[in-house]
Amino acid sequence: MSRFFLTFLIIFILASCNPHKSEIKVCGQIHGYENSPVSLYNAESIYMNRPFEQPIKTVLTNEQGEFCFKIQYQESIFFHLLTENDINLIETPILANLSDSIYIETSIFNTSRPEFSGSNSSLNHFHLNQRQSLSRTFRYNRVNEWNIDEFVAFCDSIQQSALDTIDSISNTKNINPKGIDLAKADMLLFIAAKKLEYLQQHINETQGKWRYLIPSNSFYNFKENLVVSTKEYWFLPSFSMAVDALLEDDYQHIPQVIENPVEMHPHMLGAKLQLIETKYSGITQEVALAQIARNFNQFLTSHKPFIKIEKADSVMQVVGKKTALINYFNTQVDKVSVIKPGNFAPNFTLPNEQGQIVSLDDLKGKVVLLIFWGTWCPPCLAAMPKYIEIQERFTNQNIAFVFISLEARADDVQEWRKFVAGQGEFANRFLNGKPFPGVHLVAQGQFKNPQVQPYAITYAPSYVLVDRNGKIEEPRVNFDDKLIEQIELLLQKD
Repeated sequence: MSRFFLTFLIIFILASCNPHKSEIKVCGQIHGYENSPVSLYNAESIYMNRPFEQPIKTVLTNEQGEFCFKIQYQESIFFHLLTENDINLIETPILANLSDSIYIETSIFNTSRPEFSGSNSSLNHFHLNQRQSLSRTFRYNRVNEWNIDEFVAFCDSIQQSALDTIDSISNTKNINPKGIDLAKADMLLFIAAKKLEYLQQHINETQGKWRYLIPSNSFYNFKENLVVSTKEYWFLPSFSMAVDALLEDDYQHIPQVIENPVEMHPHMLGAKLQLIETKYSGITQEVALAQIARNFNQFLTSHKPFIKIEKADSVMQVVGKKTALINYFNTQVDKVSVIKPGNFAPNFTLPNEQGQIVSLDDLKGKVVLLIFWGTWCPPCLAAMPKYIEIQERFTNQNIAFVFISLEARADDVQEWRKFVAGQGEFANRFLNGKPFPGVHLVAQGQFKNPQVQPYAITYAPSYVLVDRNGKIEEPRVNFDDKLIEQIELLLQKD
């Protein structure tokens, strides 16, 4: 009898310790997306609107674009739905409680207006509408042009109105507090990011000068406990926006930056990395590192960028805890490392002005200066005299000046052909009506052209120097006297 009782007791204890799972049902219809895979991801698997972990489950839509997920879970979750091409069908995380049945209707052609029904429909609608409303409010009001008192009053008014609405919803029966907390965190983070963005943009939009506005200490009242109170929702885009803006604000308050921002600019990556190491911790540190990685390609003109990138990598490998953040960071490192000095320059095949295909491999044995520009780019057009002058300086030497024009559409390519031939109004103005010397190639699709994407170009003009062995000498160079010296040294090498 005692043995039977003991066995029963053990079974009872084991059953009690086993977490209870309930079915969550997520169904819907995606118009225009028939017989195609759709995946359900935990919100913590998505970063910068892309998946960096495996989905919870993937199903196929039917001939009407209908789908249905049935998953077993032991707690409420926030999730996203993504298509085969990683299109995020709902920009805000969707809340699902245990035993919920959720229905979502949207279109592959317009994902901004989904319809929710079933469980948590009012809360999911509210969060999405709040995000979209905040974006519209700040975008359409040109708030960065206002004086700082008007701007702060506007932000405080928007925030208080949102808090009142959230409080009224929180009193609704059967509302999960997690959903309320998420919506509140998203709003507070978004407004905080916009306040800090104002400091970056105000002087430029009112005076036409790039300079950071340093406000009084009272401006920063919103910063206290902002990250601590919202860190559970680090996967929100607004959390990354806020952390990125906080990092920029901390950088702008460095005394040397205040004194001479232009002189400090080449050292920005190192300075921000030091702030991340010494001032930040926990999830804030991880997200700040991910945001640094997002901008690695913009730091390529900084002082010894790859030493700093490797340093950031070593820090992330120590402090990283969130799989999606680690995977995102590693992806960014891998992308930028393709053009690390000493690596072979990525080959490309692009058409010239006659439509003939030219590759970088065709130029092996020559020093190559790649100039990424565009007929739409005022600084590029203004640099035409320098482009002609440098070619005249190195006439009959073993160097190729390759001008890769980043053009959007087919008609832009036609205008490019006319320009390099010395024809048209712009050619008369910037080339004196003469043909543009050099090797000329065109990348239709601009920065998204797959042939130029390995070079991580985000702005024009950008310059890449390649040695005679086809290896990257510098992933970014400035068009100045130092460039002339670098070219001369490369030409002298065996």
